[in-house]
Amino acid sequence: MESSIVLRKWLEYANDFNFVKDYLSELLEYNKNEKITGSFLIGDSMLSCLEGFNLAKPYALKWLQIYGDSEEAFFVVSSYCRAIEKLKLNPECISEVKEFIIPCLKRNYKYISPNDSWKWRQNILLKHSDDWEP
Repeated sequence: MESSIVLRKWLEYANDFNFVKDYLSELLEYNKNEKITGSFLIGDSMLSCLEGFNLAKPYALKWLQIYGDSEEAFFVVSSYCRAIEKLKLNPECISEVKEFIIPCLKRNYKYISPNDSWKWRQNILLKHSDDWEP
């Protein structure tokens, strides 16, 4: 999990995807079936830059097929939706994770307080939830 944070910060601030691409590819491949580590690594990779999103996207979609009903899916789905907005990608790409949005909200909504550092994740899922009411 710590390595995913370091990689995300490197990609965000150093803006040097080529420097970490091979390492990131290896980490994604190695952790693709890990529920917790995989979710953080995939989520952080998608939020970093367009190249990180493109590299992590197939892992995210496959990971969601395995763990889409877990609490950790909240991190992957919200990161995916935020990356679409942040990187100004086609909003229709959200349809690829649409089936997971409301289940993620239902599982995690009551655990996130207004001051929670993950509130933005909840807000972005609410934005794409077709008017789901808690």
